[in-house]
Amino acid sequence: MIVTSPSASLELWWEVVVRHELRRGQGGVAVRVEGGRIVVELRGWRRAFAMQSGVSVPLSDVVSAVPDPFPRGTVGVGPRPPRRREAIGVFRYGTYHGVHGWAFWAIDSGKGSVVVELSAGRYRFLVVEVADPAALAAAIGSAKQALRGTREGGHEAEEGPALPPPRQES
Repeated sequence: MIVTSPSASLELWWEVVVRHELRRGQGGVAVRVEGGRIVVELRGWRRAFAMQSGVSVPLSDVVSAVPDPFPRGTVGVGPRPPRRREAIGVFRYGTYHGVHGWAFWAIDSGKGSVVVELSAGRYRFLVVEVADPAALAAAIGSAKQALRGTREGGHEAEEGPALPPPRQES
């Protein structure tokens, strides 16, 4: 086959590689919540585009986890805020900087994306695409609640030394 333009070669690559993976049921991104952390692992060609194998962030840094079918309209990349809510694209993998700070992206079309907002650490947002975004958002929320419950209810408050009663002046 003769490729006449860069867009034609991209379309051919998309058809051969990505659609083949989707037909076989292989996901390029594995997300799991374990040990008080959210672990995102990239597989296959996605590692090359991201130039890293994945990220791991602590659950204590999570502010919110929301399913979002149009994450490109929510999390901006570049010097300007996002303009359109329905912005679409082919794929985005890796670390990008925008007006809100650093974000790690691991999405193909973005239709099944979850946007995780973080409060501390290197990343401000974690944007991942999974088969069931509502289940992932619920799992992150319940793991965060469980982590918060063990911190607050797991330890009894230690009492300091007893203070003497205030002096009564007569």
